[in-house]
Amino acid sequence: YEERYAQRLELLKRAGEILDWIYEPLSLHIGEGAWYKPDFLVLLPDNKVELHEVKGRPREAGIVRYKVAKRLYGHIWTFRYVTWDSKHKSWSFR
Repeated sequence: YEERYAQRLELLKRAGEILDWIYEPLSLHIGEGAWYKPDFLVLLPDNKVELHEVKGRPREAGIVRYKVAKRLYGHIWTFRYVTWDSKHKSWSFR
């Protein structure tokens, strides 16, 4: 899923819809000995940054880490939880 999403981001970059993207660019401290590493950092044309988490089948531990990171760092970055909808063959964002 991450490879497929990277291809999508590259197309958006070529089309000028985003400025750039980086795969697994950072680790965010979310608690005692706990870290969260977003899948993608996406730079938008207005220079805002979004962190995208891509999941095929969400697992509870990953969802919890994502939610904690969003709560702790949501004032700095916009977080997007991205899943592949195989029925509609499209990406879903929340």
